[in-house]
Amino acid sequence: MTQDRLTEKTFVEKLGLKTAPFFEVSSGTQAREAFGKLNGKGILKTRRFGYDGKGQAKVVSADEAAKAFESFKGAAAILEGFVDFSCEASVVAARGQDGAFAAYDPPENEHEHHILRRSTVPSRLTPAQVDEAKAIAQKIGDALDYVGVFAVELFVARTARCWSMRSRRGSTIRATGPSRPVPVPSSSSISAPWPDGRWAIPAAIPMR
Repeated sequence: MTQDRLTEKTFVEKLGLKTAPFFEVSSGTQAREAFGKLNGKGILKTRRFGYDGKGQAKVVSADEAAKAFESFKGAAAILEGFVDFSCEASVVAARGQDGAFAAYDPPENEHEHHILRRSTVPSRLTPAQVDEAKAIAQKIGDALDYVGVFAVELFVARTARCWSMRSRRGSTIRATGPSRPVPVPSSSSISAPWPDGRWAIPAAIPMR
């Protein structure tokens, strides 16, 4: 479920958690058609294995989308609409065989060159946003009937009301997904207050 970005996003949508727009891409022609449904820019990603910016390409035209797909050498892909996020937060949670759920308060994550550099707690999320982030993680864990430790990464968009989701699994799972949280992949410094925004969930990456 969490190793394929298309399968994962479809699953999240069925839970009622909105994601960034996404489209299956299996050919250059399909990449062009999918780009035409976006608002001017997107990110083409391989459906499996990409991590830390690998297997991903930002595209701003139908031609770029088609060329990016060709660069993946035939690997199944997904085109995601671009999410204008303020920062990223993640919920690290645990779920027992009896369905019992517990989670740490979400840290605020800062990335550098597509790689997580630091996570800071406490974050600038409001108490209501923290509760909402944990509720999202619990909903995903319950739907998967997952037992163990997992993490859900959440983007807070600057203005758009959408989710974008990402998960990691193995001994842990990571996911990402709308609501009214404040700022979240690469947050910047921890000084200024965040603008009002909405959550967004990204795509699956197996734990290494």
